[in-house]
This record gives sequence, structure tokens and C-alpha cells, in this order.
Amino acid sequence: MKMMFIFVLMTLMSMGCTKEPMPSPCKLPDCSDTTKWVFDPPDSMGVMPVLWYKLAHGPDTSGSYQWCFATEDGVVLVNEYEEDQNVPYVRFLDRETGEEKWYWDGIKTDSYSDIQFLPDREILMVKDWRKNAVLDVRTGKEMMNVSLPSVPEMLNSPQGRILGNYFFTFIMRRWNNSIGTTDYSFVMRTRIDDGLHWDTLYTLNDYEISGYTPDFSNVELWMHPQTGDSIILINNRLFHWENYQKGKPINTLERSDVIAYNLSKRKVEWTIDSICKVSQLYEQFHIVKNSAFFSSNDRGTAVINLLNGKIIKEDIPAGIHLLDTVNNELIGRGAERIYRFDEFGNIVKSFDFPDYVNLNGMELFEGYLYFSSYYGDLYVVNATTGKIVFQHFSIAMFVPQSVLGMRGRASVDRKHRLLYCSDLWGTYCLKIPDKWE
Repeated sequence: MKMMFIFVLMTLMSMGCTKEPMPSPCKLPDCSDTTKWVFDPPDSMGVMPVLWYKLAHGPDTSGSYQWCFATEDGVVLVNEYEEDQNVPYVRFLDRETGEEKWYWDGIKTDSYSDIQFLPDREILMVKDWRKNAVLDVRTGKEMMNVSLPSVPEMLNSPQGRILGNYFFTFIMRRWNNSIGTTDYSFVMRTRIDDGLHWDTLYTLNDYEISGYTPDFSNVELWMHPQTGDSIILINNRLFHWENYQKGKPINTLERSDVIAYNLSKRKVEWTIDSICKVSQLYEQFHIVKNSAFFSSNDRGTAVINLLNGKIIKEDIPAGIHLLDTVNNELIGRGAERIYRFDEFGNIVKSFDFPDYVNLNGMELFEGYLYFSSYYGDLYVVNATTGKIVFQHFSIAMFVPQSVLGMRGRASVDRKHRLLYCSDLWGTYCLKIPDKWE
């Protein structure tokens, strides 16, 4: 059925944009106003009533891809990339009415290359390769909106990260000199209330790593429990361009390292060389106590002892999605299973789950997982037993049915027991029941 759904979806999208997405023939008594029936649902979804539904912002309501981030006052929506006539943007909808309180599109780009929301501080980071912005989501005001310098032979990173009061990102540059060329990578940061003064923390060049071109990606902060030092973990994705030009085998050209850099002492504490061939570009580090879970494309997930830089466990066949802070466990999905791991990578619990979890985000609330899947389903799953207590997508919400499933990222308002989620046209606010089972 899912393959048939995907086929129908691709066929309909290839026909171009339409303001009347309702399938034919119409099954309603009155088919003259399709917007009334598609965008103003006559009833609820049953166990999670639809409190409101609001169209995406923009001239074309058939091309949104909105990430939802719940706050106590409403929901922050990030339209990730340009589709049809829509552009990347951020907006805020009121919790009670769904009214748009503010709208921002201060980075003119085709897509955001990275997104980070800090719920406890109610700030949001969005960027493309060169431009970087931090917003106060309570007001929509910019805390920072700056571009990295553009000079010859410089590549800006698609990634950024707010750690404390600083915004971190990376730059890679090739310098020509009398003996040839040298490739460098830099870790840089600026205060989010500044954005003008950049501090270069750590630099690495190809001569120091056997001719491999360094390419820093991702960064995560860990506090050493014994010294109190601030340590940042950096993934270094390496490629040997010189050997590539010589026709060397591809399996000898790539490697990925992990670097622990002491911010307090400005020195490297330890490095793990060749932890894998190709690391995940996003969501690499998940830290619980003194262990870091690191995901790769070719060797699954490894667990690192942060106290000594040694690998505790590797080749775990699952990617990590979130940290259960109550139980100090991590939750991830492997081959048609969802796993719970302890801090050492041991399996605490696992259960079958055949669908593909959307990597944009999974949230845990009162023992249940809330997320959208790769195929567009919206799930609520018991995080201990694996029981699916809710499964819907927008094709099942209305009669006549929408042909499009959930997109982007769902998010839970824990205080008011609300779930925000989006399909291709707009955003839902759903009421979470007091008890699922």
C-alpha cells in the first residue's frame, strides 16, 4: 500500500501545482468549495482532535516543508527549502488560534543547510553555507544575522551549532605557496550577541595528517567531570585528493576521525583516527554521562569513552535519534527495529518497527515516541513495548482524503498536551489525550 501511495504521490506532483488538491470523483455533498473541506476539517481524527489547521505562508500552498518546534505559546515553523513558489522562512503560530504572530526570511537562499532549536532558551539557528542567523522566537527578532568572509579558495561549512553563548561553524581553505598547495580546516566561533568578532579555535592542515584534506563537521560540548574543562568533540571527514588524482582505490581515499579539543586549555586532548570511512554529516554526537554515541554510514554507531578517547563498542546496527534523559538511555532505529541503549551501548530493549523513522526528529513524552516517518505517517509509539497507539497521515484525516502525508518534523507541547505537525499545505495543532492506554 505504501509503494502505491508513493507512486500516486509522485504522479500527482509531476502534474504541477494545483489549488484544488481534492481527488476525483468528489465524495462530498457539496464539491464546489474544495478549500472548505480540505483545509477546514469538519471533525476530529478521533483520539487526537484537530484544534486548528493553518495554511503555509506564501503564495503557493502546495509546496511547504515545515519543521515544527513547540513552545509554551505556540509553534515555531521552519520551511526548510524552496519548493514551487515558496521560499525558506521561519514563522510563529499562536497556540490557541493558529494566528501568525511573526514571519522572517532574513536569509535569501534556496534552502537552509542547518537548523537548531534550543527550547529551554527559545532561540533558533538557521543557516546556509555562508549566512548564519539566530532568532529570538518569542519576538521573531534577530539576535545575529551575519555572513562569513568570502575569500578565494575558501569553502564555508553547511553546519553551525550554538553551544552556550557562542555560535560555532567551520571553514576549509586551500592556500597556494612556493612548495605547492596546503588544505586547512578551521573551527571558528563568535558570540551570538556579536557576530562580528570571530575566534579561530583550532586549525589542521593536510601535512599533519598524511596528505588527507581535513573537513570539519559537527561539534558537540562535553564538560569533563574531574577537571571541569569544556571539551568540544569535532568530526573530521577526510579525503585524499592527491591519491584520488593518481587513481588510487576509493576505499583508500576516505576516513573519518574524532577529535576532542579542550576549549579551556586550547589543546587537543585525544584523537581517534579512522573511526569509520564515512561519518554521518548531521547528528553525529549524542552524549550520555561520559559516553558519546557516534554514527557513520559504513560501520553503524560507535560508543566512545570520553574520559580516555577509547572505543567502548562499535558496529552497533542502529542510528541514534534521541536521549531519554529520565532513564539515561538512547533511542535509535536499526534494520526494522527500534532500540534502547544504555550509556555503554548495551541493548536495554528493542522491538520491531518496519517503517523508516524520519531523521528530522523524534520526541519522547510520558513514555511515548512522537514522530513522522519517511513515508509520511504520523506515529505515537509506546517507547517500552513498541505498541503503536496512533498512526495516521493526512490521507486518512479527511473525506475526501488528501493525497499527501506528513512532512518535516512533529513536536510536542508538554505543558498543554498539544502535538504540532505539518503536511504539504500547512500545520495542524492536535490535542494529546490524558492517557493512551
